[in-house]
Formats: sequence, structure tokens, C-alpha cells
Amino acid sequence: MKSADEYRKTLESAFRLLKYRDRSKVELRRRLLRKGYPEETVSEVIEYLCGLDFLNDRRFAQSWVNSRTGSRARGRSSLSSELQARGVSREVILDVLRGHDDSEEYSAAVCVAKEKLRRMDNLCAEKKKQRLYGHLRRRGFASDVIVRILREKIDDK
Repeated sequence: MKSADEYRKTLESAFRLLKYRDRSKVELRRRLLRKGYPEETVSEVIEYLCGLDFLNDRRFAQSWVNSRTGSRARGRSSLSSELQARGVSREVILDVLRGHDDSEEYSAAVCVAKEKLRRMDNLCAEKKKQRLYGHLRRRGFASDVIVRILREKIDDK
């Protein structure tokens, strides 16, 4: 009787966590184990939720990538690291990021660059370049994208 009650409580806790946002299998497993639920019960709940398609790493990764837009945008490198930290498999990450083409990354980088440049009006062009380059690299954008932006946004002025 205890295991049925344990299973129900674990499942309810999983549904509460999934109510707020999608999660990867590993992320949900970590959260449930941290709450003190037994490993075996957590595994059963995760298997059940995957069977119902409530838990889907590919959908989670796609949702994560789509949410990183505007001034919160990230480059492929950063997105890949964030997804790996959340336990998404390398195969799924590569597949999802394959759909994130160069023009999308460039557009996202331009958005981030514009936001940063607004706060750097009083700096000389060289300082702007240095700071903007570092800012965009930390956000995971590729060097070739950054150089293109620096040419267009700073050199052309």
C-alpha cells in the first residue's frame, strides 16, 4: 500500500513541476530525487509521463531555444551548454539547433547588440567594439556573426 501512495505523491509532484514549464527527463528526475522520492518510484513516474508525452526532451529543447529571443537571446554555443546542463542528450540538441539557422542567430545577435549599444553612447568606437564583442561571445554567438555586426553597427557609423 505504501508504494501506491508513494507513486501517487511522486506523480502529483511531477505534475506540479510540469505545470510551470516543460522540463527535461533529467531535470525532472533531479527535482523529484531532491524532494526525497525513491529512485525506483521516480523512474516509474518518468517512464509513465514519457508514455503519455507529458515529458519529451525534444519538445523541451525546442521550447527552450524558442524562448531565448529578444534581449535574452543566446547563440548556438550558449543554447547547447544550457540544454546539456539540463540533461538533454547531445543528439537531441544537435537536431534542435540544426533548425536554428544562421539568419536566426544573426537576428538574435543584432537584437542583443542594439540593446547593449544603447548603453554605450559615451564610449569611443574601439571600446564599443571590445565590450560588444565580449558581451556577444559570453552570450554564445559565433565569432563570424559578431564580426559582421561590429562592421555593420560600429564601423559604418
